[in-house]
Amino acid sequence: MYDISNKRRLGRSEVELVQDMYDGVKAMIESEKALAGSGAGEVGSHLDSPEDVVDFPIFPEGTKSLLSKFLTEEIWNELKDKEDPFG
Repeated sequence: MYDISNKRRLGRSEVELVQDMYDGVKAMIESEKALAGSGAGEVGSHLDSPEDVVDFPIFPEGTKSLLSKFLTEEIWNELKDKEDPFG
């Protein structure tokens, strides 16, 4: 039987390794929660106003609008801060 490990794992106890994994998962969950609150995510009827979309929109599966078909992240970044004379 062979055990292939990276150097980071050598000389550490199982408790330390499990605690590292726990802390990593906890950090990932916090990051996902922060992203969810930043405006990133799916667009749809759950949004109250266009101002709620602050990052590149993710369209729900099956969306048939031309916007979902032709809007690229490059176009979004170029035009997201532009305003017409009416705001």
